[in-house]
Amino acid sequence: MANITRLGQLGSTGVSSGPHLHAYVKNLATGEYEDPGIHRSKFLNVRVGPNRVPKYIEDGKGGLQLNPAAGLTLTSGWGPRDTGIAGASTYHRGRDYGGAEGTDIFVEGDVKFTPRPNAGGYGNLATWTTPDQKFELGYGHMKTLGEAADLTGGKVQDPSGAGVDPNEFLVGYLLGAGMSGPQKESGKTTMKRQLIQQAIRPPQSNMFNDLLSMTAGQYGV
Repeated sequence: MANITRLGQLGSTGVSSGPHLHAYVKNLATGEYEDPGIHRSKFLNVRVGPNRVPKYIEDGKGGLQLNPAAGLTLTSGWGPRDTGIAGASTYHRGRDYGGAEGTDIFVEGDVKFTPRPNAGGYGNLATWTTPDQKFELGYGHMKTLGEAADLTGGKVQDPSGAGVDPNEFLVGYLLGAGMSGPQKESGKTTMKRQLIQQAIRPPQSNMFNDLLSMTAGQYGV
């Protein structure tokens, strides 16, 4: 399964006329911004909404087009413009895509996500680098920003949305077998935790099986 990172939600923070994504592409070798319209393939891993539909799909002519199912509309292209909005750029170094405020935006693949809250005119800015580390991509004006953590990556998601190591469930279970109700962890319990963690780290050994049998027998599990 591909890694999935939640960038945040489409919004209207910073200098903005309404809910939209300001998409940009920055060449990290030159430091220059480039037209996202000629870099559509770099956004092929962007997913939109609760069903995570692709932002772009093939147009049947060998190119790419906005996916109607994504609910995005190009509202401002690259280049000179006059929006009449105080503080807005007169030369647009990106492309704007209007959409419903609060729409979740995701990106799949091996990327490095960096959330940048309150980034001036961009408002809340979601940035990530391409796997080859040659380009920085970004979406400005986000309503909220995601976390710099993968939603999959072998982690189990708890209800709060934080990643949980599956082994920690087993550690907690074994410790809980000898505890009745919430208690402050004692020095003895800490020692048990360390022993259990060492035992269950791969490769698993007979030490783990012995420990599990001993614990089960001692506490009637």
